Amino acid sequence: MDEFRARRVVDALRDHGVNAHLLRGGVGQFGVRVSLPGGREAEWDTDGTAGLEAQVMRDGMLVGYVPQIEGSEAFDEAQIVDAIARTDYDQPVARQRATAAPPGPALTREGGVFRRFLDGFRYRLPARDLPGALAGSGEESRQPGGDRAGRLCLPAGRGNQCGVDGVAHVGALDEHLGDCGQVDAG
Repeated sequence: MDEFRARRVVDALRDHGVNAHLLRGGVGQFGVRVSLPGGREAEWDTDGTAGLEAQVMRDGMLVGYVPQIEGSEAFDEAQIVDAIARTDYDQPVARQRATAAPPGPALTREGGVFRRFLDGFRYRLPARDLPGALAGSGEESRQPGGDRAGRLCLPAGRGNQCGVDGVAHVGALDEHLGDCGQVDAG
């Protein structure tokens, strides 16, 4: 599983009340770690195979496993989340329940305020995760002078433009920054 897909699966599981974490299995290997009762942890999809399976570990020792789920090679993220949420880990060889347990209260997403700093700003956040004015429809970039609402203009060097040394705040750049600083090359 690639890193970004694993992160989205972890976030969706945490939204459903499952205590899931991003698992860094090795160089370029990512998966999902689910904390279980009794100090056990299920490590999902860290071996690089196409199918979805897990090892159940306690103190670094294998105490159970989830066999590869049939047809999981073609699962989308919602199906992966459903499969992980429906797994019953009570037996050494785990099985899938017919229905998922009722979702618990949503858990906070890992990383909090520093999440994007720790991850090196390598992905885009959905609009619902953006703070305040950045989550808006982009109206802030069309204000007179190009400045965002509530921000004071810096003293202009030339003319009546807001900016630094006469360089205006560019609305097009604002749209890219609205994508959390991810500017497409070209």
